[in-house]
Amino acid sequence: MGTGRHERHRAAAAHDALDDAARIDSTLVASRLNTLLDAARPYGTTTVDDVRTRAKELAAARPTTIAA
Repeated sequence: MGTGRHERHRAAAAHDALDDAARIDSTLVASRLNTLLDAARPYGTTTVDDVRTRAKELAAARPTTIAA
């Protein structure tokens, strides 16, 4: 019985670690995307507008402290 509790604890810890890694990954992606958008600010091309639209969609789907 103690083994099952220990396994659940390890599974929960692994799940938390994966959540933390995903959060860090999302933050890094958002940071790089924000850098790209800042660099593209002076340009008003269709491609840049498409990237801005996709960035807004990403921020809405996966909000982070940087992307939100």
